[in-house]
Amino acid sequence: MTTRAPKGEQGFVLLAVLGLTGVIGAIILALSLSTRDDYREMKLHLDLVKARLHADNALVRGIAALGDPADPLHGVLLQPGGAYVFRLNEVDVELRVEHESGKIDLNRADPAFILSALRRLAPDAAMAEAMHARVMTLRAQNLFIGDIGAMLSVAQTFEPIAGRIERVFTVATGARGVAAHLASREAMAAIPGILPEELELLVLGRARAGANLSPVLTKYQAHLSSARPIYTLRAKVADKSLPPQKRKAVIALAQVPIRRHTDIAVLAWRGE
Repeated sequence: MTTRAPKGEQGFVLLAVLGLTGVIGAIILALSLSTRDDYREMKLHLDLVKARLHADNALVRGIAALGDPADPLHGVLLQPGGAYVFRLNEVDVELRVEHESGKIDLNRADPAFILSALRRLAPDAAMAEAMHARVMTLRAQNLFIGDIGAMLSVAQTFEPIAGRIERVFTVATGARGVAAHLASREAMAAIPGILPEELELLVLGRARAGANLSPVLTKYQAHLSSARPIYTLRAKVADKSLPPQKRKAVIALAQVPIRRHTDIAVLAWRGE
């Protein structure tokens, strides 16, 4: 014989069941959301690792090309502003090479040369003067400037000016001047006292300017130096399936072709 629970008890049991069902549902939903978030986080981490590996592989490939005259990419990357797009495992990676010899060395260049370039780069004169003062303070203390960022304030390291000065200045060459055939127009235009027509001749280069260039080279020889095999390589993953990872390496070659590990010095290798 069966007995039925009073209606009050039936309602209580139903409420308990509904409550338990709600708790279980909330737990399942939370686990589902957590699993989804964990998956997304794991996928992002893996994508970042893949992007970094691809960028680093492009840097390695570029260094190998710069160190071997027989490499088909050697001449391509040695051109001023040399660039190449690698297809690595179905992923495109852009590689650009900058000649440090075409940049103004903060440790050795004429202070007037540095100030002239800063006035062209900085948005206002006060900023240019402040950055120049930081450089001169370090030089007065006979301290080697190991990073271009030494001329920037903390806030400026996150501003566009940081990228602009890195394209014009260096700390790696130890040269008093720039190599005219490798320098950007921006760097050469900062040579103290240079006239517009003289700048145009430098931009044209010896092959096109011919004998007209010799007097200009003689006149500004204090701000010009020979080329040195020191390069900045910048790699950027340019594939929509992966994060736009950017990596850079700064290298100096003791001799070309590279034969031993001592023929190459890695001055920097990091993300941008």
